[in-house]
Amino acid sequence: MVAIMDISPTTSMLLVFVITFLVVWLWRRKEKPRANLPPNKWFPFSEFLGLFAELDEFLKNVPKSKPLTYFCNRFTGDSVFIFHNHELIHEAFVKKGNSFLGRPGPYLGKEWATQNGVAHGIANASGDLWKQQRRFALMTLRDFGLGKTSITEKIHEEIGYLLDEFQKYDGKAVDPQYLLMPAISNVTNSIVFGDRFQFDDPKFQQILKNIGEQFRYIMRAQITLTYPILRYVPGDPFKVHYSLKRLGITRKFLQERIQKHMAEYDPDNIQCFTDAYIKALKAEKDKEGTYFTEFQLLTILEELFTAGTDTTVTTLRWGLLLLILYPDVQEKVHDELDSVIGSRRVSMEDRASLPYTEATLLEIQRLGCVIPMVGHSNTEDVEMMGYTIPANSNITANFLSVFYDESFWNNPNKFDPTRFLDESGKLGKIPDCLTPFSLGGRVCLGESLAKMELFLFFTNLLQQFSFTIPAGEEKPGLKARIGLLRYPLPFKVEVHRRH
Repeated sequence: MVAIMDISPTTSMLLVFVITFLVVWLWRRKEKPRANLPPNKWFPFSEFLGLFAELDEFLKNVPKSKPLTYFCNRFTGDSVFIFHNHELIHEAFVKKGNSFLGRPGPYLGKEWATQNGVAHGIANASGDLWKQQRRFALMTLRDFGLGKTSITEKIHEEIGYLLDEFQKYDGKAVDPQYLLMPAISNVTNSIVFGDRFQFDDPKFQQILKNIGEQFRYIMRAQITLTYPILRYVPGDPFKVHYSLKRLGITRKFLQERIQKHMAEYDPDNIQCFTDAYIKALKAEKDKEGTYFTEFQLLTILEELFTAGTDTTVTTLRWGLLLLILYPDVQEKVHDELDSVIGSRRVSMEDRASLPYTEATLLEIQRLGCVIPMVGHSNTEDVEMMGYTIPANSNITANFLSVFYDESFWNNPNKFDPTRFLDESGKLGKIPDCLTPFSLGGRVCLGESLAKMELFLFFTNLLQQFSFTIPAGEEKPGLKARIGLLRYPLPFKVEVHRRH
């Protein structure tokens, strides 16, 4: 028999954790459950299933007869409600939206954005801070082109650089992620910082690579927020320290950018969002309880810089993957672009004249479902489906289930842009259940910019190039990895110049 002193520190730690867990769980089982709640689906350590189960397939294939799933962790007391159909999500986020404007916890991003017990930024903030800062951000971003035709000049500038980069790979295979990221990020940079980086800037490339990695293990790291003792297991098996290190690299980069803007600040020459925020920060510095702080600026920039890049790049990656797997769709997009646009650059004014291309983009967003889950929290007790959802519960909207729901989409696993077209080939009414930017009061801040970027980058790439599965390589699949977003597995395309 192995002596107790021979047990490794890791084993001892896990043993203490398991014993503590079981004692607390057994004690909590004696508590009388609150009335009018759905059946609790939680069982000990069920949070770990996400590390081993096919989470993508599970979220897609939730039985339609069970639109709501409820988990109450008997160890921590945290309640989680998952809504799996459009009607329930719409009722919560739109009809009863004022009651669901909070943000859930514990969550790694929220913890990272918290200072003195208050979650900052916009995506993770709640209450008056969130309302004021979201309003300021929207107004300021619009001043610098968000949703306006003026921003298209910046987008077209980056498109020119991106086309040059793809041209270098004519007849060769390349992972499109590393070409797309600098271009998309630079559009955000032009609004947030008023300048751009060269594609081959080594520091810029390092930061973009870091962004691609910082949320890769978020599902695994999340478990350490539920069971904090797991953070101290040697070897960082849950990748929480790895994830926090990556977040730290991005934060340091942005802090340096902020300090540069503060040092060069000129109140008569406001060039970007950062300058505008510094102006507001200086005006509010002597006001008690102000929400305009340096940490708030930092967390907003973290959200704009990362979310403004990763979501659009991932959507375009899904687009290129689907087009090499469905060359007939790619050919129809080429034909429409050739007949309507010819050789000139595609502009936003062309959108209405390209119904098949627009339908293809909608189908990419549906099938790719880049944001598979969105988390909210309710600020008061709410009645849903005859049940009472207690205040401060974690609410998760399962958009992946909605985007693959057979009651809305015929043969949902098929890539079929024509589902968005009417009999005459024109774009029909977009179904209300297609909500790639979420819905309600917390709809994506950058929705208008993302739509412009997707259309312009996609059409101008397809106008100039065709893409195929690289010669000699296996046909890639559509299996996805779920982290912060829903990512396709790494793949390459073979690039061919068309004109």
